Amino acid sequence: MLESGTAPLLEHLRRSIDEFELEDAVRRLLSASQRTTRTDEAVERLSLLGLAQRTEGFWTPRNPLFSVALAEWLRLGVPRTGDIISRSVAIRQKASEQHR
Repeated sequence: MLESGTAPLLEHLRRSIDEFELEDAVRRLLSASQRTTRTDEAVERLSLLGLAQRTEGFWTPRNPLFSVALAEWLRLGVPRTGDIISRSVAIRQKASEQHR
């Protein structure tokens, strides 16, 4: 279960993630490796909550601050923006090489 906080927006996001059981979707989002698809309802919900966006065919966190908050809520290692970008680029390059 995600910890509760004091900021209304963050509290709403935490409750929504808990209520809709989106923890696994958040983990996939933070891995920067999920290709965009309309069939993943959980990540679509994250998008509707304003936490995810499509970037060059992949789901990415909409805001670096949300990335840090999500990682802390789920007790994951806190991502650094550069790490997310470099991991995402590496995964995209590998995927494009496999599909040539």
